[in-house]
Amino acid sequence: MRVLTSRFGLQYRPYPDGVLRRLYLESDIYRYSPFRFFTTRPWEERLNLKLLRQLVGEFNPDLIYIWGMWNLPRSLAWSSEKLKPGRVVYAFEGDWPYLPSSHQLYWQLPARRPAARFVRSMLRVIALSILRWEGHPHPLRLNHAHFISDWLKAEFARHGLPMPDAPVINGGIHAGLFAQAAAGRCFEDHRLKLLYAGSLVYDKGVHTAIKAVSQVIQAGGQVTLTIVGQGQPHYEKKLRSQVTQAGLDPIISFVPWKSREEMPALLARYDALLFPTHHETFGRIAAEAMASGMIVLSTRIGGTADFIFPERTGLAFAPEDAHTLALHIQRLLDNPDLCRHLSQSGQVWALENLHIDRMVDKIEAFLYEVSGSAC
Repeated sequence: MRVLTSRFGLQYRPYPDGVLRRLYLESDIYRYSPFRFFTTRPWEERLNLKLLRQLVGEFNPDLIYIWGMWNLPRSLAWSSEKLKPGRVVYAFEGDWPYLPSSHQLYWQLPARRPAARFVRSMLRVIALSILRWEGHPHPLRLNHAHFISDWLKAEFARHGLPMPDAPVINGGIHAGLFAQAAAGRCFEDHRLKLLYAGSLVYDKGVHTAIKAVSQVIQAGGQVTLTIVGQGQPHYEKKLRSQVTQAGLDPIISFVPWKSREEMPALLARYDALLFPTHHETFGRIAAEAMASGMIVLSTRIGGTADFIFPERTGLAFAPEDAHTLALHIQRLLDNPDLCRHLSQSGQVWALENLHIDRMVDKIEAFLYEVSGSAC
């Protein structure tokens, strides 16, 4: 196997043999650069395609398995289908095929600052013309694919990309690493240590978690909330301001992003995970929290609907519904038996259904099936 992936984060950790960290992303993950669009982007995209052709020519793979394309040029998938007709398999964990690219999104939207609107409107015509000339959006055949959740498969169909024969293979977690975290968990002291872990972007709904905690504190509940992660600087600044204005600085703390290796120990220190996302194709952190015996309070928007079953494996609320989330937190404070039930039931379900070995077995069987049919 060879893995061709992005250069992002290359300075933070080493990578094993066979993993080529060489691809350029379409844009910075937090801030789009219009200057780069006209200068280095064309060269970077051509280099991406050259690397792909070179690797396919040297390695001659039986299949090209496209696992993630977020913020990567769609031309890579289009070229893969040209290089290996009928031998490209997509693992859809996101909705990139029917969404505009970062380039299209930036140039189609008006600038937020009035002073920049005129400049962008002048450049928009040129930029969109360049994209059309380059063939954007590149048409894809999508002959072979599997989905991470039933919800995502339904969303593809709703956007005009029905794939009735594509299997759903839920994401997997290293369940054994997290299962050990449940050993010392106790729900007897009528206090709760709450956790949010993930990106600090608006669609994750972290502001809703802060509102809910504020309501619980005002009602006399004894909780703390730790927010772990990083994201859009302006949104993180708003969250910190929200906490300060509500007088919650002693209650709510911010912790920098943790590595994957640190997550089992982190989850072991908390009682419940708050997951107020607006849009989630799977929800890995929620699955890991369940496996660790944490109580998961989550929206059921997207992939979380596949494993968050109200009153059985977690408690559910609607996006932006801080009031219902606060009521759920208060229920947990008042009812240790409910805490133990949700903790144990959620963990059993996650260990039985979301183990990574199960996911890998299903993926391998599907890849062998596609490889045989393409012969």
